Amino acid sequence: MLDVQRSMLDVRQRSCPPPPPPPLQTMKHLFLPLLMTAALTCALPPASAALTAADDAGVERAPHARWRGINTHIRSLNEPFHDVLDYAANQGANAIRINFELDSLDPAYLKELQAAGLKAKAPTPQNPLAPYERNLSILDSILPICRQLDVQVILAAADLHGSSNDAFYKASQRERDAHLINFWRAISKRYKDDPIIVAYDIKTEPNYADTKLAKKTKWNSLLSESIKAIRSNDTKVWLIVAASPNGSTPQGFAQMPVIKDPRVIYTFQHYTPYAYTHQSRQAIQKPDLDKAAIERTMEAVVLFQQRNPGARILVGEFGVIRWAPDSAQWLADSIEIFERRGWDWTFQTIGESPDWDPTYTADDEGKKRPSFKKGIQETDRLKVLKNGWALNAAQN
Repeated sequence: MLDVQRSMLDVRQRSCPPPPPPPLQTMKHLFLPLLMTAALTCALPPASAALTAADDAGVERAPHARWRGINTHIRSLNEPFHDVLDYAANQGANAIRINFELDSLDPAYLKELQAAGLKAKAPTPQNPLAPYERNLSILDSILPICRQLDVQVILAAADLHGSSNDAFYKASQRERDAHLINFWRAISKRYKDDPIIVAYDIKTEPNYADTKLAKKTKWNSLLSESIKAIRSNDTKVWLIVAASPNGSTPQGFAQMPVIKDPRVIYTFQHYTPYAYTHQSRQAIQKPDLDKAAIERTMEAVVLFQQRNPGARILVGEFGVIRWAPDSAQWLADSIEIFERRGWDWTFQTIGESPDWDPTYTADDEGKKRPSFKKGIQETDRLKVLKNGWALNAAQN
């Protein structure tokens, strides 16, 4: 039997901030990342430079002391998802990370456009948010519900105009970079007075498999320019940043730039080992992986935290396919690590794909339920998450 309840109880009993994380590396291993971080810090222009020009811009934001919530996509936030949000909030979840993306990534809307022989809207200098008008309406409709439930919103830039998933427009890297800056300038202006949107995640997975391409994109410069665009409108919102070329992985923290802005959170995704968390039904894998081994995969994050003791860390995505053996134990071990290290976390995912949803059993046929709240299965994975979300009540 999985010792899920005991694992989470041990975490719940900690009422004081955790002690400084124990060293994981010798000075020999610490020296190189330290030099790399110092070099990046020097190279990156201070993102707070725009603060003096827009000192009164934006409403005050007060993030929860710790985020323990869910991760989703804007296209999923239709009316049926309101039940998902209500359920998660009632279990204690206090944050939702929303991957914001093109309207045309909604399969139904894409089919509608293609049937009519139409193209999706493209951004213009006058309206850089034209490709997102439907999704902006969805976002505007969900914000009052989030306010009512006290679920804070983290808005992340995911698949934007010209990305590889854009069915209508292909853009060069330079054009995509320029659009990211314009996107954040427009978004930050639109929502600068809404306190429920607490943070902007500058880019989901700023990954580039080709190291030469990663250098050409000059991510650190693009990151700084995106932050300046936001700060020109809003000095109070929090900023969430990842590193490149390994921005979605813990290893990216070895190259993570230190942003000179008082409201910055650093992020990564946790799906290690990938072959286990993403395995198919035809290739069931049960690796010899205990909690210590899982924690070693996050070594670069721990070292970054040791070099920057006040840094706030968000695990923006983590999850495991529902039929993976011992998946509940993997979740329990992962959350225990996050809690001990003092990291925020948003789980991927509930109310979207049944393959990842903890309200479905491992042997469920995988057909999505017509009503989320009817037929919820109290799986071991769901119990782990509910115990994790419940920690929010203890901190209030």
